[in-house]
Amino acid sequence: MVEKSKELAVHGKLNEHGSFVLETALWFYNISHLFDGNYTGVAVLAADFLKLQGVGYELTREVCLLIMSMRDRSSSGFIEAIMYDATSFDLADPAFLVRNDQLRLEKVALGQHFNRDEIWQQELIMLMESHRFYTSYAVSTWDEGKRRNLNVIKEKLRTIQRNIDS
Repeated sequence: MVEKSKELAVHGKLNEHGSFVLETALWFYNISHLFDGNYTGVAVLAADFLKLQGVGYELTREVCLLIMSMRDRSSSGFIEAIMYDATSFDLADPAFLVRNDQLRLEKVALGQHFNRDEIWQQELIMLMESHRFYTSYAVSTWDEGKRRNLNVIKEKLRTIQRNIDS
C-alpha cells in the first residue's frame, strides 16, 4: 500500500512534505484493523508516536486528519485522493481474487462471517461496483484490472447460484 502511494505521489508530483504526510498516515492506517477500524484510535496513536519523535504540531495534525479522512472518504483534496487510491489498489491486482478468498476463509474461521460464499460474493460485487478511483493515474492504470476482477467475481457468483439451483 505504501509502495503504491509512492507510485501515485510520483505521478501526481507530490512534494516531500506531502509525501511524508501521506506515507506516515498510510503506515498508521495499515494497523487500523487492530483498532477494529477505529480511525480515531489510530490517529491518537499516530499523534503520540509523532510527538515522541519530535514532529511538530502542524505536521502531526496533517497526518491525523488524513488518517481520519479514511472514515468516510468525503474529503476532496489531492493528498486524500492518493490515500484513497493507495488503500484500494488491490481491487485491480490479479492476486486480489486469491487474497479475497483467503480473507473470507479467515473471517469464517474467526467466527466473523458466516460461511456463505454466495453472500460474500454478492457483498464484494456491491463494494466493487460502488468503488471508484480518485486520481487520473489510478483510473487510467487500475480501473481495467478492477473491472476484470469484478467480472471474474460475477462469474463465480453465477456458478455458485447455478450449483445451488441444481
